[in-house]
Amino acid sequence: MKPENAKVVAEFLAKDLEHEYQTTCRVLAALPDNQMGWQPHERGMKAGELAWHIATSDCFFLSSIANGEFAPPAKVEQPATTAEIVAFYQKTYPALLEKCKNLSGEQLVKELNFLGIFVFPTVIFLNLAGNHSIHHRGQLSTYLRGMGAKVPKIYGRSADEQ
Repeated sequence: MKPENAKVVAEFLAKDLEHEYQTTCRVLAALPDNQMGWQPHERGMKAGELAWHIATSDCFFLSSIANGEFAPPAKVEQPATTAEIVAFYQKTYPALLEKCKNLSGEQLVKELNFLGIFVFPTVIFLNLAGNHSIHHRGQLSTYLRGMGAKVPKIYGRSADEQ
């Protein structure tokens, strides 16, 4: 891929990530504090762990993309409340996305090694970041339904938001 093409693709993906960020904020904020320990099955993550995973991994992806390197993420203790998770996400994610939007075409075609698992041009990881977030956000939205919490609109109306 040519640098100028990578820049166009990155601009498109960044617009999508901006939209998905707003949706993710709504889903994270819908988790009741008293349900942080809820899990659908013993092998599933607890709801608070899943919400924290979404917030931190979204930021990990963008930080790694912006820095041009995937280093093993630091373990950060999960906050006690949903509001703290959302505050972290809202404080961290937009600035990291802005850094990614400012990458040059040359930076976007540079290959990145994802923790020894696979290697792709940097621009591909913007798409992977969005897919990973959407996947786990879908999990959390089903957790919300299962625990009896209200599910916010994601792609159109929700049965809980009329």
